[in-house]
Amino acid sequence: MFAFLSLTFAIYLLPGMFGAPIKLLSGIAPPTTYSEDKFLFNHGGLDNGLVKDEITAKYREHMHESGDGSVMVFHDLEIAKAYAKERNLPIMLDFTGYACQNCRKMETTVWADERIKSTLQTRLVIASLYVDDHEPLPESEHRYSEAIGGNVKEVGNIWAELQITRYKSFQQPLYAIIDHDGNDLVQSVGYTPDINVFKQFLETGIENFNKNKKK
Repeated sequence: MFAFLSLTFAIYLLPGMFGAPIKLLSGIAPPTTYSEDKFLFNHGGLDNGLVKDEITAKYREHMHESGDGSVMVFHDLEIAKAYAKERNLPIMLDFTGYACQNCRKMETTVWADERIKSTLQTRLVIASLYVDDHEPLPESEHRYSEAIGGNVKEVGNIWAELQITRYKSFQQPLYAIIDHDGNDLVQSVGYTPDINVFKQFLETGIENFNKNKKK
């Protein structure tokens, strides 16, 4: 029996060797952007809703696939803001982590739902900010941060500091929607597996952004 179960599980995992999403492990496995495999399953093959024009071409190298591979995100906040300004769209801050199980659940279930996906693809610009991004910062940018209780030495430290100082929280995921000046457009939310609740969060932020544009 054990041998049979092991064989069954191995067969289930086999597509994952080639980049296919394995939803049973979505809360354990790293995000899809962590994979080095760029040519099979959800790596450019799905419709990501991107407008194929000069603006997209200019920023495409900074975009990363997330969720089921059909949602594009930025990992740099300033670049995300610049793109959002050119598109005249609000920005969703996605405070996340490579080791965050609930973040993966949100990306593979809520984000991938058709009621949510199209909004993330076309009506928002997403900045996925990994608080555990260990990319080192130049030594000239190192400094002490009271918020994180230590030195800012890595990219992730910047996003952790921003989340703590701005939103008084260090729980991931945390989602916020802001305008081009960094003003919040809706109350931030954390892990929200209820698709209707998350959809309302998105719609409120977008609606407030559009209202402010008309002023």
